[in-house]
Amino acid sequence: MLKGKQKTVFSFKIGLAVLILASLLVFRVQQAQAYVYHGCKWWPSTSINYDKSSLSTSWQTAVWNGAVQWNNVTPSPFKWNAKDSSINDVFLGSIDGAGNTLAVTTWSCALGIMAWMDIKFDTAESWYTGTSTPSASQYDAWSVAAHEFGHGLGLGHTNVSCSGSESSRPTMCPSYSKGKTYFRSLHSDDKNGLNSIYP
Repeated sequence: MLKGKQKTVFSFKIGLAVLILASLLVFRVQQAQAYVYHGCKWWPSTSINYDKSSLSTSWQTAVWNGAVQWNNVTPSPFKWNAKDSSINDVFLGSIDGAGNTLAVTTWSCALGIMAWMDIKFDTAESWYTGTSTPSASQYDAWSVAAHEFGHGLGLGHTNVSCSGSESSRPTMCPSYSKGKTYFRSLHSDDKNGLNSIYP
């Protein structure tokens, strides 16, 4: 749990489900520059599907807007694709009841290779799923989705300073405030992390 100087604003939490194959487990955090890998090194493909079928139309759009930020990074060939038959689910559910956690990304890996991932958004929070600016009492689903899809592809929370100008904060910063949209666009640190994993 991360607390701000004046109050708790929000903490992303990552859940980890580990798949054990042949009793071999690899889990370690690797660092390069400021971006951080979360332990699963990469997906075996650069085109990964996710299932959004349980989401409303407005949620599907917000989730896609978050995912597509990672699709537009050059020269990386990595792409997220919406496909309802995927085992990688994106859904709404209960997490901590309007607490500090807005969304959780859970993944499984063996020998450092990603096997599957799920993203769950907390239903107890006040969400904005549109494309303009959320009110000061709402969290921006697009911004949070962009962050969680970063975890889904293999990135942890950045080591870059997440204070100062909002426009300079990477999407993979560990905290985020209501009414803000600055995580919608990737920072150079986010892009460098993706290009490092999927060049």
